[in-house]
Amino acid sequence: LSWAQFGHFCVVSALWFLQQAVLANRLLAQCSNLTLPELDALRFGFSQYDTDLSGVIPAADLFSLLQDMGEEYTEMEIGLTENYLDPDGLGTIQFSEFVHWWCE
Repeated sequence: LSWAQFGHFCVVSALWFLQQAVLANRLLAQCSNLTLPELDALRFGFSQYDTDLSGVIPAADLFSLLQDMGEEYTEMEIGLTENYLDPDGLGTIQFSEFVHWWCE
């Protein structure tokens, strides 16, 4: 790893962390009943399925994610939730949509 590559890595990392902070502030402003520790817990749980850190998970992983978070839903409830969180039917759920749903 060269110094130039290391420098580039540091800049990209700093931008990513800044982006996450901005997203967190926006989500907290939109979900008044959500605390920062709760948001961090949601982010951590979501990140276990967001392996490429794109902010998106496969809709098929929703059931496992909710189970990992200690939530119990029926298959019917999961199906309805998937339809709500993935209205375009692309099979993906965005983190911001997941947080908004969680706040409701």
